[in-house]
Amino acid sequence: MKIAVLYTSYRQFRELDFAPAFYARTTRLKAEADILFHCNNASIKEADLREKLSKIPARSLLIRHAPQQNSGGYPYGQFEAIVDLWNQVDLTQWDWIIHLHPDLYIADETRLLTAIEQADREGNDFLLTKVFGHRSPTFGTDFFAFKPKPQFKPIFESYLPLLKTPLVVPLEALFFIEVHRAGAKYTLGPRFAHGHYHRDIDGLGVWHEHDLDRLAAYLRKPGSRWWRTAGHCVRHPRSAFRAIMEFVGRRWYGMPQESLLKQWSRIEEGD
Repeated sequence: MKIAVLYTSYRQFRELDFAPAFYARTTRLKAEADILFHCNNASIKEADLREKLSKIPARSLLIRHAPQQNSGGYPYGQFEAIVDLWNQVDLTQWDWIIHLHPDLYIADETRLLTAIEQADREGNDFLLTKVFGHRSPTFGTDFFAFKPKPQFKPIFESYLPLLKTPLVVPLEALFFIEVHRAGAKYTLGPRFAHGHYHRDIDGLGVWHEHDLDRLAAYLRKPGSRWWRTAGHCVRHPRSAFRAIMEFVGRRWYGMPQESLLKQWSRIEEGD
């Protein structure tokens, strides 16, 4: 199976300092995967970007620095980046594309590749995840994996008509709509088994982390990252209490995360 890891990036730059160390801990990805990186931020110099990315151990690296390709802005810039790269590179040369943002790290390649291989065996075209907490049907856009078949390119081009209207459709909702409109078969990955309220390595082995000091602690000694979490709980006791109660409640009642979130929402709203 030929795999590429595709990053779409606008504002994340310091996060790239940690990517080489995570890739160095992989076996298959650093030997088999190609890296595609799209940046549409003019304030990030291409030379600086290349310097950071060149440290990642990978089979090959392709960088598309295209600051002119950002008319979609925050709402649709990610899809615009995918389309722009697809117009420059024949993505169909890969069997699967793993899409990430630079603040997502593959901490356990076995979980992720196993899920992709299972989706492939089942004849599915996408590996997707639900967005925790959304009331409307959505698919996560920070991470997903897909077979880059030509008939799926319109999924990512779907933002174009929306640029001419004042209506902004959340990208996660647009993704859900267009995947179904395209008739794509998909597997739902078990990403948020431990809930939304703390960031850590998820059910697919992917880690979406904004606390860079926590990443540094993990790379020194994996267990030491929890000291950072403990410090956050001390500084924010109310949110920590809610997170613990949600986890306990979900385990106690055997409730899926979406159902329990609705229970909490009703309590907050006084229903």
